[in-house]
Amino acid sequence: MESKSLHTTIATAAGIDSATASALTAAFVEALREHCSSLRTVALPRLGTFAGVKHEEAVTVDPSTGRRLLTPPHIDIEFTPRQALKHAVKNG
Repeated sequence: MESKSLHTTIATAAGIDSATASALTAAFVEALREHCSSLRTVALPRLGTFAGVKHEEAVTVDPSTGRRLLTPPHIDIEFTPRQALKHAVKNG
């Protein structure tokens, strides 16, 4: 699903216009990014948990050139779905 169709679906379900749905989605993503960048978790009932995970710097090898590269430390956001969501997706 693309972001435009997601905003349209949210707008229809909530009974709001698409611009408002887009602004709400952007605000949610920003709040999620802010909390997870502090290595905190965000739990959404019946959906799952978003967590910030810090990866330390590492030396990697570029497969095409064989050069060694230093990747800086970074924080990823990982999502762990609830069992009910897994079951709903699996069974349609």
